[in-house]
Amino acid sequence: MTKRTSWLLALGLQLMLATTALGQDYFEPFAPVLASDYGGPPRPRSGVFFAMDYINWAIGTPHSTMIGDPILTPIVAHPEWVFDVQRSMLDTSEFSAEFTSGQRGEIGWYGENGHGWMLGGWGLKPQNQTIFGSDVDVVFIDTIDGGANGNIGFLDRFFDFQNNVANSGSNWSDGFDDDVNENNFFGRGGFDTVTPAGQPDTQTIPWTTDFGDLRRARVSFDELRAKNSTSIWNLELMHLIRLDRDRTDGTPGPRVEFGIGPRFMQFDDEFDVQGFGGFLGDSRWNTRALNNSIGPQAMVRAARSWERFTASAEGRFFAGWNFQTVRQRGTLADQLDRDDVNQIPANFNSQFANQMNGGWSFNNRFTAEEFNPTFELRLMLSYRLTQALSFRGGWTGFYSDGLARPAEMVVYQLPGASNDAMGINGQKNRTDVFVNGYNVGIEYRR
Repeated sequence: MTKRTSWLLALGLQLMLATTALGQDYFEPFAPVLASDYGGPPRPRSGVFFAMDYINWAIGTPHSTMIGDPILTPIVAHPEWVFDVQRSMLDTSEFSAEFTSGQRGEIGWYGENGHGWMLGGWGLKPQNQTIFGSDVDVVFIDTIDGGANGNIGFLDRFFDFQNNVANSGSNWSDGFDDDVNENNFFGRGGFDTVTPAGQPDTQTIPWTTDFGDLRRARVSFDELRAKNSTSIWNLELMHLIRLDRDRTDGTPGPRVEFGIGPRFMQFDDEFDVQGFGGFLGDSRWNTRALNNSIGPQAMVRAARSWERFTASAEGRFFAGWNFQTVRQRGTLADQLDRDDVNQIPANFNSQFANQMNGGWSFNNRFTAEEFNPTFELRLMLSYRLTQALSFRGGWTGFYSDGLARPAEMVVYQLPGASNDAMGINGQKNRTDVFVNGYNVGIEYRR
């Protein structure tokens, strides 16, 4: 936003210098405050005005959501208990409404008839924050493959946790797939004809693979990093009408201003997750939502002056139409362990077998249009330093609805015969944000 608003300041200074050169003394920025002003509030000014603020605002976080599917609780393999229930562990509630700085600039002109124009805008630097987790479970929707050997998911595996071989030197494994369904068929390892040996015969006999010994693998990352980045900027043009009310003694009373015109707002939100180690390591998914809103805006401002002070309250309503574009890119299981691959029965099915080298890269896209009502409130107090220049400070609150925020839209899905990896939930493209904070700056003949 610094580049977007700096030109407003430059243009304002050029106008000030140009009009001063024409001999219009009311444009002299450093002339002392006129003593006559103290008989009552200063009269409203005509001509050019300008304002520039440093803003420091807190951007509201996305609604808390799980990193992983929030509903599924799959039954997964466990080395001691045979089975266990898995749930997604980390959510986005650790993100906070942190402050970030920016600029706001306005330049305009009022004629003697109380009509005028104003061009303005504001923007914030990106608000970046990251959360970390260790040994984090992330639940994925495991789409069945539907290959020649049945409906097998990518996470369905044979495990070798049980040790039924004496003096094997291992507490957990014996070199054979576990016989989970206890029918004496050991996954891919053969058939046990000797009871109760608990292990396949060493003799060569024909057998078939027992897919009843499959169990779902637990997806847990050794380390997980989730980053959310948000930036906002606006540009507006308004036609102004000022109504002046004199008091009974002839001195100026409260000033009321109305404005109407077009406004453009961009709300850029990005959600990036990286998972390292574990069964699906290394994985990354980056989802970015670009909200471009344009539409009419109405403004009302009331100001009251006394001596050197001016207090004002200003409200805006923006009826925006939001053109949303959500992009999702990334890779799952980029460093998939080859020992793990050997345990995956998906080797028997072509859909997975063709994709298991180098992980899955994906590129998903979603577009939509939504109504984007936005409300803005400004409360300001200024102090006149000279006849034309004032120092001001205040508070601004900003609420906007109908926005797409990617942290709430991620679909945690593994690829299958008819779908790509991951995805975007287009039903969750309407959420809101509240932004507020303080501002300090200068104004010229406002």
